[in-house]
Amino acid sequence: MLSKFKAQLKADADAKIEELKSSLQMAALEHQVRFSNLHEKRAQLIADLYERLVDVFWVGQHFVITGAFTDRADGGPTQYNNAVQKILDFTHFFDIHRIYLPSGICTLLTEFIDKVRRQVIRVGVYGPIDPLSDQSYKERNEAIMAAYVAFDQDIPATRIALEEEFRAILGAAQGSPPSVVRGAEAHSS
Repeated sequence: MLSKFKAQLKADADAKIEELKSSLQMAALEHQVRFSNLHEKRAQLIADLYERLVDVFWVGQHFVITGAFTDRADGGPTQYNNAVQKILDFTHFFDIHRIYLPSGICTLLTEFIDKVRRQVIRVGVYGPIDPLSDQSYKERNEAIMAAYVAFDQDIPATRIALEEEFRAILGAAQGSPPSVVRGAEAHSS
């Protein structure tokens, strides 16, 4: 009778253990699927955000490099308005989706936006002034040169930091690619 009771107790315990294992496996699978979907969404968001970041960079840089006001006479939107709108659109998109990004990335993106916006506005304030006084002409040229330097050095440095952070989030390897070992070199080691 005792051995029968022990056998029944063991069978019940084994059944409960299997039930618990199954339940844990199901929970793990559900977690994995949720995490996978979240990671996929984050990856797509980062791709969209990066595409917009590059667009903002090039539109802003084009505005600065071309002397900023080459299209004043066409009666349509100026390059300045286009650059400012791109910055606003990017800022809005980023602000909506910042919840998916670590705070360090958010800080870098805010820094990037501020740098681009500051340079575009710095140059853009001279657009409506026609004709320029000697002082305004000098100030505009200084603003264009400072903006050019920012787009050539400072802003790309922020962009590179963002690229590295994005790659880290996505699990891409950082640093230089591994060296390739060739035939004879492989045999000599």
